Amino acid sequence: MALEARLGPRIGLTVEHSFWITALILGSASTGAQWQAMLLWLAVCFIGVLVHELGHALLMLRFGCSAHITFYTMGGVTRPVNATTPFTARQHLAVSAAGPVLGLLFGLAAFASRRWCYLHAPWQAYLFVEFSWRAALYWNAINLLPIEPMDGGQFASRALHARFGIPGLKAAYLLGIATAAGLGIYKLLAGQMIMAVMLGTFAFGIVQKLRQLTLRSPQDDDPQIQAAYDEAQALLAKDEAAAAQKLIAVRKLAKAGLIYASATEQLGCVFFRAGDVGAAYPLLSSVEASLAPSSRKVLQWLACEAGDYDRAISLGRSLFNEAKDAGVACASAASYAGLGDPERAAHWLKTAAALDRETAGLILKEKHFDRVRADPAFRDAVVSLGLG
Repeated sequence: MALEARLGPRIGLTVEHSFWITALILGSASTGAQWQAMLLWLAVCFIGVLVHELGHALLMLRFGCSAHITFYTMGGVTRPVNATTPFTARQHLAVSAAGPVLGLLFGLAAFASRRWCYLHAPWQAYLFVEFSWRAALYWNAINLLPIEPMDGGQFASRALHARFGIPGLKAAYLLGIATAAGLGIYKLLAGQMIMAVMLGTFAFGIVQKLRQLTLRSPQDDDPQIQAAYDEAQALLAKDEAAAAQKLIAVRKLAKAGLIYASATEQLGCVFFRAGDVGAAYPLLSSVEASLAPSSRKVLQWLACEAGDYDRAISLGRSLFNEAKDAGVACASAASYAGLGDPERAAHWLKTAAALDRETAGLILKEKHFDRVRADPAFRDAVVSLGLG
């Protein structure tokens, strides 16, 4: 369960349990699992990430909006809240730089105090300072590398985009991929598996962004369209009906490009949540190549609901290869059932039940299974799973 807190009237804080799990895994190697050293390490992780994220948050406050900090598996992320106007390019660059700058200053301050702590302070204070300067300088230096979503990557992307347009953004992405892949291979050979996996994940994410550049159009740099899109984003958390109208207006203004694709994806998901399959399915289908994984899962279910079973199965196959998900397996089971294939329907139902028995039990109520309910082998499979 996530911890929620406020750091003053304009800064919110969420600490997810995955943050502590990652910190424990990283600390177990350097502390020898000694409980006092581990507690100090956890405090260092929390304070170090908080100082870094406060660098971003305080500058966001300076630029006229509130901020929300979230601690998660990979560290922390700070997002603006209630921004009345979009940040300028220079403000974005300043916000990106503020986190690692404050983090490095924290590390240098810890390094400068280590001798005094060694001579005059309890050993716990000295160990805290030792952990702090090493972690702060290392992680903030890593954070400055031109790899998205780290701050150095965001800074490079925004700076090169502002100076050279789309070619500059493409160059920033290629630089990020090369840096992440090269450093990831080095960390893998050095036996630092967690770091290697993280860098590999970052490299994959940048490759996806590079692919999306093919969708970009001049309208994506239009201030009026950007402002309308930002208004729609603010409405999504408050009033989806009003957000839908704004997203429709954004699509009419943009007509093409990344903003158009994103607005189309979000509008399709809004219609899906409202239960309007007829409106949602063609919208998401039209931008399938740029959909986020979560929206591709929605598209798979919409395809199943529309009776486009072959497409739902194809989507399910690629989605399940990317991540083992009970919802994807359920949609695949329903699609095979809709095609009248009890054997494959039972196979995917078993797969779904192994991941989430409750979800698998609920999916059996869907109309798509009517074609295979009477099949003896399918009935036996349902009974063996304890779902019938």
